[in-house]
Parts: sequence; C-alpha cells; structure tokens
Amino acid sequence: MNRKLLAALVLLCLLGFSLSTVAGEGETETVDIENFAFSPDMVVVLNGTTVTWTNLDADNHTVTADDGAFDSGLLEQGESFSYTFDTLGTFPYHCTPHPSMTGDAEVTELSDWLPGEENTPGFGLLIGLLSLSVVAIALRPRD
Repeated sequence: MNRKLLAALVLLCLLGFSLSTVAGEGETETVDIENFAFSPDMVVVLNGTTVTWTNLDADNHTVTADDGAFDSGLLEQGESFSYTFDTLGTFPYHCTPHPSMTGDAEVTELSDWLPGEENTPGFGLLIGLLSLSVVAIALRPRD
C-alpha cells in the first residue's frame, strides 16, 4: 500500500478518535487552575457529568458560578472541587479573589450530539473505527 495513503488513513483515524472527547453522562471532566487561569476555560459536557477543578497554583482560588449555583470556597494548592451539572445551559463561573479568571461550562443533552451535528462524539468515534479497520485490512498479510 502506498505510504502516503497509509499515513492519511492513520491521521484520519486519530482525528476521528479526537472528535470523541466530550464527557458523557455520569463521567468526569477535569479543569486545571494554573497560572491564574482555568484550563480549559470552556468545557462542553452532557447533562449529569461531574466537572472537577484542581488548583495547581500556589495562590488560593475559587470556582464560583456567576449565578451562585455553586461555590468551591477557597481552594489551596492541590485541592479540588467537584460539581455535577444536572441542568442544561451555559454556566459562566469565575474566581472570586481574581475576577479576571473566568470560564464556562456548557451542559447539553445527548440528542444535541446526534449524527449530522458538528463535533458529534459518536460520528468521530465511527470515523476513527472505520479508519482503523481500513488500516488493519491494508496491513494484513497476503497469501
């Protein structure tokens, strides 16, 4: 098989699997607090997902919902705070001592990720598996 074609199939496989990184219901998504920033500063999760923020800075920080729905209190270095999202919508949050530190959690339903939508986790997984199958067939020994 042509090496360029094989490389393209492997890249397509990796791309497909990378599209399947949205946290699902009952799963956990992690956010680091580092260098006076939330990383990532935007998470997209399914309803029922728990998000855990961990403070990696030497300074104390909070994770406080703009609407007051959750508040971690001061987190010292190495401490974590978790919150399970059970309502759909976008939830902006900030650090109370450092108001320039902001982030968002977008909570969606599984139906928002059905095929035909952009960034569909199921579609990315399907592309990755199909690409992997094609690579496996191409590399199988021939009689």
